[in-house]
Amino acid sequence: MKLQERLTALREVPTATLTPADIRLLVSQQTRLEELVPLALGLLAANPLLETEVYPGDLLGALANVDLDYWGAHPDQQQRLFALRTRAKAMK
Repeated sequence: MKLQERLTALREVPTATLTPADIRLLVSQQTRLEELVPLALGLLAANPLLETEVYPGDLLGALANVDLDYWGAHPDQQQRLFALRTRAKAMK
């Protein structure tokens, strides 16, 4: 399945059935951030270097590239992201 087809299909998938790889892809495309960023942060709580399908830490990388406007509106989540990045650096 091509990227655009996959993204189009994932936009309609209920959140509860998304895989970590689906979440990474959607977040990397700045899609459904309000519901997926908190979910992604929760997934990373146990392992900040979680590998969803590309490389270790790919979900953390997708979060790090979320638009600054989102983080400005959600400073508590941004603090969680910073803490996760610190933990991931210590794990390397």
